[in-house]
Amino acid sequence: TSLLRELSGRQSNILDGHIRSVNVAVFSNNGNYAVTGSDDMTIKTWDSKTGRLISTIDIGSPVTSLAISPDDKMMVASSKDGSLRVFSITNGNVALQDSLTYKGAYARFVTYNTSGSEIIACYTSGDLLVCKSPNISFFKTIKTNKKGVVCIAFDKDGQRMALAGTDNRIEIWDAKQLTSIYTLQEH
Repeated sequence: TSLLRELSGRQSNILDGHIRSVNVAVFSNNGNYAVTGSDDMTIKTWDSKTGRLISTIDIGSPVTSLAISPDDKMMVASSKDGSLRVFSITNGNVALQDSLTYKGAYARFVTYNTSGSEIIACYTSGDLLVCKSPNISFFKTIKTNKKGVVCIAFDKDGQRMALAGTDNRIEIWDAKQLTSIYTLQEH
């Protein structure tokens, strides 16, 4: 029995399969599958209802972040070798479509904008890399004043985005112009 079931009185599913630390787990927007990325250099896709493993892909470098497009058709993965890889997703099965490598840093966090037309990666150098989706064509590198951007969140209309980092500040940006609007400094 699992500790979670004993504490909550409910059945829990544990997804066993990675052999090193799991760094990221995301659900598809329709809730049908979950995707995990690990220091064991693999991305695993799981049926979220049954816990059955659907697919495993070895990308050759520890996985740092994953994001699934709003339409659930694409996924982007970042890894410690500085690469971004874009995969197509069909019924939870993933296939590599395109990749690029950013030299000298790796992305801690990747996300799609609300329309799914752009991928934004937050690099350890403080740079934001913006790529067109689905085929990860390079679009723009933005130098931020922040070292260590660790995540980005979009408002529901996709007009603004919040950048959180290791500097204890949150910057609010215009998501279309990709410029800083103001900074929240009370953290």
